[in-house]
Amino acid sequence: DGVNFLEQALKIFPDYFLALERLGQEYGAQEKWELSYNLFKKAVSVNERGFNCWYGMSIALGQLQKTEESITAIQKAVSINPSSVEAQFLLGTSLRKMQKFEDAEKSLKEADKLAKGKAADIHWNLALLYAHNLKKYSSAADHLEQYLKIKPNDAQSESVKKLIKQFRDKAAAGN
Repeated sequence: DGVNFLEQALKIFPDYFLALERLGQEYGAQEKWELSYNLFKKAVSVNERGFNCWYGMSIALGQLQKTEESITAIQKAVSINPSSVEAQFLLGTSLRKMQKFEDAEKSLKEADKLAKGKAADIHWNLALLYAHNLKKYSSAADHLEQYLKIKPNDAQSESVKKLIKQFRDKAAAGN
């Protein structure tokens, strides 16, 4: 019913920012990515400072496999709200996909700082970046250890401990 009311509101007033934003979120939750993207695009044309719309647009574009456009949208969101852990994290993971590893590291480290080191997913992604892309095995091991401190009962904890040992060994060997 709520979606129907939002759609009706937009027929009456097509530039109703809050309706555009909310309906974009609802379509995103329903994984209707093209509809979600179009609503967020319209919303930011009405209010270019709409952080949630830029963030949502980035997610929709990512799901539509439009990575470059997705990065542009999430960069706009970060410029509006640089203290958003989620936006910094999404920017970092998106930049890693685009093989912009140093920029990805910067955003992921900023997300970690904003989360006060307490977000397991950030540590996991930093470990992946350091191990597979930047070849900083000691840093990868450090972040996996932080990951396990946050999620000590993780189902994969034994595998993570083995990875930590492998990365420590590679770091000691100078690889």
